[in-house]
Amino acid sequence: MKRFASIIVGVLIVFGAISLYRLYRDSSPTPPEAVDNYITRITSNSPQEIESLNVVSSTPSNQEGSEQVFLFQANDRGLQTHIAGYATIKKSLFGWYVDNFQMVGKSPLPDDVMVGFDRSDSVPIVYGQVLLADVASVEVVFSDPNQGEISTSIDTMQGSFAVFGTPYSEFTMLKLLDSNGNVLKQLTKDELQNG
Repeated sequence: MKRFASIIVGVLIVFGAISLYRLYRDSSPTPPEAVDNYITRITSNSPQEIESLNVVSSTPSNQEGSEQVFLFQANDRGLQTHIAGYATIKKSLFGWYVDNFQMVGKSPLPDDVMVGFDRSDSVPIVYGQVLLADVASVEVVFSDPNQGEISTSIDTMQGSFAVFGTPYSEFTMLKLLDSNGNVLKQLTKDELQNG
């Protein structure tokens, strides 16, 4: 029994060391470098050639400032597409690393909005870039099984946005708003997926 316990402890130590090494390898001194290094790493063996990465917003997502949400735009020279996305980054003992990352790309660009959908820890995420002129903010409507319909509005940053829903809710509609809060266009999830 002692021998078995020693083997289990040894395996845990090895896996812990591997996890720490990965965290060290994937960490960068600054948040923008973490995003740039992550994109370089995930596209290194693909036809994608990401260029002109532009971080348009960085927002702390916790009180301590050890987590941030980055909104970015880029061009993909290899696939000839424009890209918008978000990255959730966290600070560790070794620096900053990307915890969650998603991007959406289109070519040719739509006239109104380019949207991607994600889910992280049961929380829906709607992200993308507004291309329609005069849009100042977006309103995202979620259907929550406990609270009913929930709307969240945020200002766009150079057209980019990322909106996080509540756990177990479902994205249902995106509204594009002008600076006075008037709806310029609204699109359901089905319209965005099929359009």
